[in-house]
Amino acid sequence: MADRDTFLARFHQRTGGVLRDIDWSNLMVIGGMVLACLMADDEEYRRNYRGTDVDIYVVGLRGQAFKDRVAELVESLPQNPKTHDFCIELRDASELAVKLEQGCLVYKGSEGNPKPVRSEVGDEELRPGDVILQVDGESKDPNAMMRLLKEPRMHQGWNGQKNQTDHFILARSRKAWSMALHGTVLRTPQTLTACIWNSRSRRPEPNVQIVLAPFDSPAHLLYTTDIDCTAMGFDGMHLVAAPRAREAIRHRRNVARPEKYMVRGEWRTEARLMKYAARGFQVVDLGLKSATQTQSRELQKLAMQAQDLLQMPRPVGDSEPNRRAAIEACVKEVASLGVRGAGLLLEASRLRGLKWLMLDEAPLLPAGLQWEDAKKLVRSAMPSRWRNDDDEGTEPGRPNSTFDFNDGYGRVKAQLSIVNPASRCSRRLSDGGMRGIESHLIDAIVELDVESDRFEVQGWYDSVPESALHVEHASLDPLVWRGVGDFRRAP
Repeated sequence: MADRDTFLARFHQRTGGVLRDIDWSNLMVIGGMVLACLMADDEEYRRNYRGTDVDIYVVGLRGQAFKDRVAELVESLPQNPKTHDFCIELRDASELAVKLEQGCLVYKGSEGNPKPVRSEVGDEELRPGDVILQVDGESKDPNAMMRLLKEPRMHQGWNGQKNQTDHFILARSRKAWSMALHGTVLRTPQTLTACIWNSRSRRPEPNVQIVLAPFDSPAHLLYTTDIDCTAMGFDGMHLVAAPRAREAIRHRRNVARPEKYMVRGEWRTEARLMKYAARGFQVVDLGLKSATQTQSRELQKLAMQAQDLLQMPRPVGDSEPNRRAAIEACVKEVASLGVRGAGLLLEASRLRGLKWLMLDEAPLLPAGLQWEDAKKLVRSAMPSRWRNDDDEGTEPGRPNSTFDFNDGYGRVKAQLSIVNPASRCSRRLSDGGMRGIESHLIDAIVELDVESDRFEVQGWYDSVPESALHVEHASLDPLVWRGVGDFRRAP
């Protein structure tokens, strides 16, 4: 168990330092990252928590104040360095002093003076230390760019006569070039997510997810979490925990709570309990009298199929989507058998393949996702306009699985878009490949209703015989089942 100083050191080290200097007012981080920084040393973190996102919630704000707070937070996170790129036009670039440094072409000055040079069109300036990315369309060979700068650029006119024209020089500011952390912000149905790449260490940092549903207070947030051990939050200075979180950590166990089933929905709730069980938190179900298990040959067959599939070496390239599709098909077949809730967890405790299937995760947004890969991913997830309207509905029982998005031709139901620009004051990053897949930050921020983000679920004990239940614990008041009660108004 970490003390305060150890917790703070772990948190900022494991999140790449991206949250060290932000304004923490009305913000709270909850979830696996908080638990990992409290409980897990570096070895356990690498083993059980690598890839954990940072989930940030806004508390105590509504309306425009909520939207402004989200925008401020996004703007404080690492930005894409391409937003600092600029273009200058120079008729004569032969006097520019440039030097190759670590494979990059760096501007040093002009005519022996380390002074900025102003574009002949517009107000942009090339300053000493700025990195030249492209000269007249050439960007791959720095030596070729140097040669182009030394020679006049000629253009053949309509009459066949050659005339001298301006050099087009694309550059990046020295400050932007030295940025270690590169961020790409994407809109998902329920979050704005910053995918951050560390260019110095050449590794991804954890995704930072800003949830677009405001909560009334820290207590409101902590009492609505689905898993006991995650019912604690970090506000930048203090770690606060609900009583059930303290009990979970003290005894290393999570109580299965049917009244929380609708928070994550079928399969995800069971999978999350299983994930934290693998991290050392046993699952206790007070509604079960005995560990009765259903004997289903179909389920055993699917478990063996899943085990064979997950034991295979992970393919690379174009074969990975096929593997993911096979895994998702296996999950749907298990769900079709009607084994859910307590019954599903019992079966997973004895069927290795089913347990592996529940623990297998494929994040929508890989950590460290960079600009070009983000464009490909969003493009592949964007719905086709040739699809019938009847095919565009959300999956049954999954609320807020898409969001309304204007792709330039009209409104569609999208799963992802790239936020461009990711600042209210920055220029849009000019990129022809962004058409139909981008949202301005102001348009990307919406205020979702906490209560609408609930799943339609069947009973937690539906696949367990009544004789195996403690009925007094297995039958809950409908008001509690929906997760709405006096505790939602706790101070």
